[in-house]
Amino acid sequence: FTVEEAQKAFNRSQPGSDERDMAMNKWIDLCTTPDEIQDAFNATPEESKARVRAFDKWIHLCTTIPDISRAHHNSVPDSKERRVAFEKWLSLCTKPNEAQDASTNYPLKSEEREMAYKRWIELCTNPTEAKKAYDHTPLGSEIRALALEKWEELSTAEVESATDFLEVKYAYAKMPPE
Repeated sequence: FTVEEAQKAFNRSQPGSDERDMAMNKWIDLCTTPDEIQDAFNATPEESKARVRAFDKWIHLCTTIPDISRAHHNSVPDSKERRVAFEKWLSLCTKPNEAQDASTNYPLKSEEREMAYKRWIELCTNPTEAKKAYDHTPLGSEIRALALEKWEELSTAEVESATDFLEVKYAYAKMPPE
């Protein structure tokens, strides 16, 4: 059986029949790419076990931010599945701007937004990136304090690694205000 054959068997079967359920399960089993499983997911009935199974596999098959972003946006808002997709999305982020982009999918004071801010801060490797993260965090929040701590840490490291006066001067200019 191939994915295409399983999909054809599904399409030929009667809605609600055992044959259709078996074809859908086979279709899900055979999927090996995010695009294939998205097609299967889209064919599943709302709130069915097959839909949950297809979504779980979709998350598993995602290895890029565009793939996981598509899965995330196809999930039900405020669902466990959406949260799992978002966690995977953050785990795929390797640059601060990727985590920043992910953060924009949730309201400012949400738990998910805070998760994205933490990942963003974690990915910062220089004072400029840390300052940008700091500038985007909510005033007076714990996450802002974490961003400031990262900014100070990276600035101090840059000052300490400076080898001449101009490098020291430049590094001090990027330090957070006291």
